[in-house]
Amino acid sequence: MAGAGVSDAVRPEKTASAGGLVNGLGSTGQIVSPLLVAALSARFGWTALFGVLGLFALAGGAILAFEYWQSHRLAVKETLKET
Repeated sequence: MAGAGVSDAVRPEKTASAGGLVNGLGSTGQIVSPLLVAALSARFGWTALFGVLGLFALAGGAILAFEYWQSHRLAVKETLKET
């Protein structure tokens, strides 16, 4: 799914580089997340950990909504230019 998102989000000449970056970050996350989750849950508890995860989800949703809004706005502007 990430590969399809990357190919839609970047210029065609940057697709391979962006795909590699996304795959690399995903692999790094798989390595780091068990250690980070264990440390944070032991120190702050599960409630705080899920609160942080919720904040990350909201931040990601806000970024995606902004990007969608921007791309839609540009598409409408280009359509209006053509008419």
